[in-house]
Amino acid sequence: MGALFHRERTGEAQHVEVPMSETLATFLLAEHMDSATFEETPQDFSYARMLVPHRRPIQTADRYITVLPYTNMQWTRFFQAVGLDDMIEYVWVTDADARSRNIGAVYDMVAQIAQTRTTDDWLALMEQADIPAMPVRNLSNLPKDPHLAVTGFFQRIDHPS
Repeated sequence: MGALFHRERTGEAQHVEVPMSETLATFLLAEHMDSATFEETPQDFSYARMLVPHRRPIQTADRYITVLPYTNMQWTRFFQAVGLDDMIEYVWVTDADARSRNIGAVYDMVAQIAQTRTTDDWLALMEQADIPAMPVRNLSNLPKDPHLAVTGFFQRIDHPS
């Protein structure tokens, strides 16, 4: 916002850098601080929904992917996209509170379904369903990552020595 304000006042553009690692750490800690902040007697410093075994990168038929349907509508679209329309009739899938109480089982189901398609198939399907999804990159893929290329993350320079 400061850059936009500066442009409005001076007409000059500015470069804005967003520290994503720090942002992600802050975002994740905010989730885990919930019990430590809002529970009268905190049980631990964690958010159970984030710690279930299958809410992490999941194996597809050929690689790994992250898929994160979150809202009731996204869960509905997810199950419709994978051909399990009958799942949207279950309250433990379509109601946020009931889903939270059963989140381990829901993500376990996603992990099982994920193995039926390739990563590229999943990415196309999730883009069509407007559900957040991203392939998992390994170190050898990073220099070829399209997003990192656009941002100029890796730069080739000649060193005098």
